[in-house]
Amino acid sequence: RVIMALISMVTLACGFARAPTLTVPTSSVQHPAMPILGMTPMIRMYEGEEFSREVRMKEELSSPFRALRFFTYSAMFLGGGASGYIAFTRVLASLSGFQGGDTLNRDAINLAVDVGVIVTAAVLLNLDLKSRKDKLNKIAKQLEIRKQRRENPAGSDDDPDLFVGGGD
Repeated sequence: RVIMALISMVTLACGFARAPTLTVPTSSVQHPAMPILGMTPMIRMYEGEEFSREVRMKEELSSPFRALRFFTYSAMFLGGGASGYIAFTRVLASLSGFQGGDTLNRDAINLAVDVGVIVTAAVLLNLDLKSRKDKLNKIAKQLEIRKQRRENPAGSDDDPDLFVGGGD
């Protein structure tokens, strides 16, 4: 229970813990190329989604190893939590006299390392999520600029080479 409370405090302190939400389709958006191709598939937008599928896909293309990093953070949380639980129970056993006092120092160091792994994973995950959000905002802004240029090609001063992840 103590380890779970510690993990909960770290996730809340880092700012990426929130209540789960139910996503329900609220509208459908048609891709601009579909009428030209004579196709009618629809891209679903869900309540709570800030960015379109196109923006999310372009961000994923510009950061292809982000999912691997998220998996690594999960492994760090699980590994640090499991070994931290064991180290914590060993420290409690040493303090209560069930084990010899010579293992207390070793177990306390192990517990500190496990807590350090969990905190490091939380900080890195938080930084990665902020970076992802910033990149999504930048890509969405640049796609909006391009869309405005297509609609009004003569009235735009913006730099066309600002797109993250390369050109068209």
